[in-house]
Amino acid sequence: MEMLVIVAIVAVVALVGMPTLRHTSVNAVLDGNMRNLAALVEEEMLQGLDDTYHPAGDGDPEQYLSNQLEDVLGQAEGAARYINPRAGGPHSDAILNSASILADPSPTAPAVFITDNPSSGYEVFDSQPYETSRQLLIGSLVVHFNTARRSVDVFFVSQNGLKSAQVIRLPMDI
Repeated sequence: MEMLVIVAIVAVVALVGMPTLRHTSVNAVLDGNMRNLAALVEEEMLQGLDDTYHPAGDGDPEQYLSNQLEDVLGQAEGAARYINPRAGGPHSDAILNSASILADPSPTAPAVFITDNPSSGYEVFDSQPYETSRQLLIGSLVVHFNTARRSVDVFFVSQNGLKSAQVIRLPMDI
C-alpha cells in the first residue's frame, strides 16, 4: 500500500512538472535565439544600411536594413535558420516583414516578425488592444524599428502572448 502511494505521488509530481519544464526550455531557446538575432541585427547595422523601415517588397536589401534582414534570414539554411518552437508545420521558419499588425490567423506564427508598427513595440506590446495579434505571434522573435527611440528592438513573444522579460535595444545611430 505504501509503495502505491509513493508511485501515485511521483506520478502527480511528474504530471505537474512536465509542462513547467517544457515552458522553461522553450523560453530558454527563445532567449538564446533573441540574443543571436540581436547580434545579427547589430552586425547588419554596422554595414551602414539605411535604417528607415521598409516592408517586404518595398525596398532594396542592398540599401535598407529591414529588407536586408528579411533577405539574410530567409536565405539561412539548416541550423542557422530560426524556427518558432511554439509553431508546427512547414512554415514554422517563416520570416514576416510587415508594417501591419497580424490579424489573420495563418497556419503558423512566424519565426521572425520584422516591423515598425508602434502597436508592436516593446513598451506597449502587452497592453495593445489586439490580443488576437499577440496570440498569433506566440513563439516569434520580434525585430521592431522603434522610430520614437531611434532604436531597433529585439524581443520574443512568450507562450502566453506576452513580451519577453528583456529587450535588446540597438541604437540606430551606430
